[in-house]
Amino acid sequence: KKRDALAKAFADARAYAVAKAAGTVRVPDLRWEAMLPALERREPVLLLADSAVEIRDALAFAEREKLRPVIVGGGDAWRLAATLKAQDVPVILGSSHNLPKRRWEAYDSVFAAAGKLAAAGVRIAIANDGDGMAASFERNLPYPAASYAAFGPGAEGALRPITLAP
Repeated sequence: KKRDALAKAFADARAYAVAKAAGTVRVPDLRWEAMLPALERREPVLLLADSAVEIRDALAFAEREKLRPVIVGGGDAWRLAATLKAQDVPVILGSSHNLPKRRWEAYDSVFAAAGKLAAAGVRIAIANDGDGMAASFERNLPYPAASYAAFGPGAEGALRPITLAP
């Protein structure tokens, strides 16, 4: 139901864009106006996706809707690094201070994600996990960045995703 509602919202926004281009819109609808930069690919669309399946679905959705995606969370993004690089999709990694997603994964699989993505040439940024309190914890970004640095990209490679790259 949510996916259908989202698809309908994009279809409605596209219909609004066509009507606006034709000059038949009398009163601007701010909901659709806000979506125009994304529909015209002037602005990226942030897609919250953590598992490999969610990331694949997000990429398919972005391709279907002709959007410029940015994956947010991206815990399994390193598994799809080649695809993300080929499609030039950046990733905003969540905190490195999480447990591995699967019991059989190595303890450092979360820490190594940034290094694997960077080695594949995927553009990355580092943020805290997206909960309601995340904005107040951005001051702590050096800690997850340091954890990522120790397992792959090095100090310089982990500093850039919290300063210049975003």
